[in-house]
Amino acid sequence: MIRDGGIPTPDFAIVDTDQDIDNVTLPYPLFIKPNAEGSGRGINFNSKVRNLNELRTTCQDLWKSGIHSLLIETYLPGREFTVGILGTGQKSFTVGLMEVIFRSMPPTTFIRMI
Repeated sequence: MIRDGGIPTPDFAIVDTDQDIDNVTLPYPLFIKPNAEGSGRGINFNSKVRNLNELRTTCQDLWKSGIHSLLIETYLPGREFTVGILGTGQKSFTVGLMEVIFRSMPPTTFIRMI
């Protein structure tokens, strides 16, 4: 939706199987996250991958954890924000803004409401 609205977004691929990984042609580094999950679920320090071996290993680890469809994006440096939107079309509205922050000790995700 965002891309269709004219806002630039990273190039991406959807990966559901090992064979899909072989078809990813995006330039590294890449960022891996669940295709249809809430903010932060399935994202950790291994989400940024630098080569095919890391891509394959991280995808397989996520599949083993129960996440089946993965979104592979061209990595964009910077802060991670999520905006909650309810409704459709002209009846849609935002319900909040959230920043996802990764902490190294312990290695967990911290979510800050803005």
